[in-house]
Amino acid sequence: MKNLLLTGFGPFHTHPTNPTGEVVELLDDTHIGHWKIHGRILPVVFEEVFPELEKAIEETKPEAVIMTGLAWGRDVISLERVAINCLDSIRKDNKGNEVHDQKIDPDGENAYFSTLPIREMKLTLDQLEIPCEISNSAGTYVCNQIMYLCLKHFAKAHIDLPAGFIHLPPDHGLRPESLWEIKDLSHAVSEVIKVLK
Repeated sequence: MKNLLLTGFGPFHTHPTNPTGEVVELLDDTHIGHWKIHGRILPVVFEEVFPELEKAIEETKPEAVIMTGLAWGRDVISLERVAINCLDSIRKDNKGNEVHDQKIDPDGENAYFSTLPIREMKLTLDQLEIPCEISNSAGTYVCNQIMYLCLKHFAKAHIDLPAGFIHLPPDHGLRPESLWEIKDLSHAVSEVIKVLK
């Protein structure tokens, strides 16, 4: 059995819940395919999010990492292709911090690409008729930040494992016009995990 670190976020901004945190709680300590799932909920705070992820990596010693975040304006599962070296707040984080037009790492690479098999994941979701896309923008908020720093962490350590980010749409409980329930989002995440070798 291999270890997979699955992360999500708690509530932020004006949202009373966050479906990514709920999905992580549902899948934590379960077995999907040959993966043992270790779930962690990360803070929506610029300065705290990566230290918490680092701690989770040390604790779980994962052989794959899938991070998830809420994309309020999207209606499909978004498999993120790339994280860019840019922080530009669209809103304050949960401690009231705002950052504009800054690099995540002043001396870092301009971008890091997901090492998840996103094309194969999309084909799997397409076959299951689960609405999805490959996205070329993870934004410039905490989701992009943690994707960038996670991929940088493994690249600098010369650790070759599948890691990347998936944006989830809001569930019906959070946005009434949404057709997604938490169980649907959990199912979609479970299916992409099964793609991993």
